[in-house]
Amino acid sequence: MSVWFTPSVSAYDIVTAPTTPQPDASPLIITSYKTTSAGTDIGFIQIYNDSDSLQDLSAWTITDAENNRSMVINAHAGYIEPGTHVVVAQGGVENATYTMTSWSQVVAVPKIIKSLTLSSTQFKAHISQIGGTVDIWLMRNATTSGYSTSTTAAAFGAPDQPLFDDGLYALPSAPAGLHVVEIYPYASTCDPLDTNVLCGDYIKLVNDSTLPIDLSSYVLRTDSSSSTRTSANTFNLSGYGVLMPGGYTLISQTDGGGQLSLTNSGGYVWVEDVWGLAQFPETMMRYESAGSSLQGYGYARDESGNWQWTSTPMPGSANVITPPPTQECPDGKYLNPETNRCRSLEDTISALTSCDEGSERNPTTNRCRKITTASSTQAACKEGQVRNPETNRCRSIASEVADLIPCNDGYERNPATNRCRKVAVAGSETVKYPVEPYEQGGASMATWWVMGGIGILALSYGVWEWREEIGTAGGRLIRVITRRKQ
Repeated sequence: MSVWFTPSVSAYDIVTAPTTPQPDASPLIITSYKTTSAGTDIGFIQIYNDSDSLQDLSAWTITDAENNRSMVINAHAGYIEPGTHVVVAQGGVENATYTMTSWSQVVAVPKIIKSLTLSSTQFKAHISQIGGTVDIWLMRNATTSGYSTSTTAAAFGAPDQPLFDDGLYALPSAPAGLHVVEIYPYASTCDPLDTNVLCGDYIKLVNDSTLPIDLSSYVLRTDSSSSTRTSANTFNLSGYGVLMPGGYTLISQTDGGGQLSLTNSGGYVWVEDVWGLAQFPETMMRYESAGSSLQGYGYARDESGNWQWTSTPMPGSANVITPPPTQECPDGKYLNPETNRCRSLEDTISALTSCDEGSERNPTTNRCRKITTASSTQAACKEGQVRNPETNRCRSIASEVADLIPCNDGYERNPATNRCRKVAVAGSETVKYPVEPYEQGGASMATWWVMGGIGILALSYGVWEWREEIGTAGGRLIRVITRRKQ
């Protein structure tokens, strides 16, 4: 929707968008502007997105080179969609939704603005004011990159020409109740001219809520072929209209009209906004891998909310769950869980290396193991030995019968240690003073070392204090000894 503004009145109304301006090097171009204060200030500018992508308006700056100053568009402005206009005003135009900040610096005597630059870190669009005309609404010519009033008057009937403001991109809320209900990832093989929907993959959505859901704000995504957006895994839902409560919609084609193709090995499906700024995890669904035995089967949600394979895919209506038939294999074959087909046991066994002699293949682990029999489980004990049932080891029969050798005469077996000891003689004299365990008393060895150290220190101190006297006495003693030897 476009709304228009006039510089002279405070009103807006719905109008038809003007002719698309001539392409410029920058994705954003200024299609109209007006100066104020005798040409020294800016009243408003009209910006047009000439690219094919979403542009963040808050990342752009307006520069006045004559006065060496700049201003930025409101940091919370948001995104401008391709092919749309936005009017940004500093003042003087009421009802303008988006504003510019104040100039980066105040100029005491500003010069007349001769040019404006709309720039970002990657792009720049430049305009020039013609003939020194000030405080006049100038519009960008449709056939050239210049700005004039004559084109404005001739094309739109001055003085009340419209200003177009289509509004910024509004991020949609999560589509409550929109769910993936069936995925058909491995289509049936069909004749090239067969147009049956089951000849191609599809995804079915359902509205589980009680309110209609406008699908125009969303796209359906898969991770087939790539985790990033491509034409093969991103499907715009704007052409599917409004999904009523309890209704189903089928996505079986790409935006270019080609046949939808999903990865057979499993993947994810989810919904996000049209520009990929928000993903809605409540819509995400993972589908299982579809082997060759599941070709033509749908992966569907049952009434209990559980997902399972069904042999009766329903592209246009409620799901009908028909589980794949349980296949019974004949004797000599087994069911391969991966392919759901019977496979010969002989083929499986022959594919394995034969076990060594004396070994067999364990049917549980499919590994070789020693062949064991009741008679060959354990080696027989040697002659004169018997197997101990507690330790399962062989032991001497003699030790089994007579565990302990009898003690000699005058000895008895100590029941505590099971060793032989002397027998105490009755009536023998007992020692008056029996031996008692000795407990070391007094100072310990460490104490003696400490006391010795203290004594050495005391002696050293005494020698140092009496060093002169000791030296004198020593000299006298040496002289006496020397005389006696003479």
